[in-house]
Amino acid sequence: MQSVVPSIIANGAAIQWSADVTECAHITVIKDPASRTNNHDYKSQICRHLDQEEKCRRFDLATAVREAGLDLRYIALDSAIGADSDANADNKDGTSSSSLLGYINPVSRLVGTSHNIVNYFEEADKLQQHLNPNAPTPFRTFADAQVAFHLNYEPSFKCSTVDQVSLAFKIPDLLAALSKYITQAESEVNHFTLGG
Repeated sequence: MQSVVPSIIANGAAIQWSADVTECAHITVIKDPASRTNNHDYKSQICRHLDQEEKCRRFDLATAVREAGLDLRYIALDSAIGADSDANADNKDGTSSSSLLGYINPVSRLVGTSHNIVNYFEEADKLQQHLNPNAPTPFRTFADAQVAFHLNYEPSFKCSTVDQVSLAFKIPDLLAALSKYITQAESEVNHFTLGG
């Protein structure tokens, strides 16, 4: 608490800063590798795991560059000569990392988050069109024009009534809202809202 006031004076309001990136890094760089150890000598095993992951990423990058047919020698030569990078940005031998990433197709993700965002509206639509014949039934993902539901196969709360969930999450009108939704969905009402 001693550094809060000087920190706000130096950097502005704390609400604009987020620890999400470092927290995510802590999970991927420390917690996940630590779960693969034998509970002894964490540091050396985590370092070995991260080293192996980096080697796999580099191998993936090298094979993706090779498969794409990129010749990186010209890029190094253009940089040494001082060629205009904008002039070469449109050709296959582009000079920036971002332009190179457009030409390769690596197995693993090289940049960005590894979290996949699922469009449950699309998933429900595919299930309704029977595009996945091996999907378990009854379907656990369903949607209408305004709302999509995806039910976990292994729920966190395995035995809870609607009333218990209503109390736990402080949603006093949950039972009435679900009842109204199911009634209107079954009667195929195209436009309705839930509220209260």
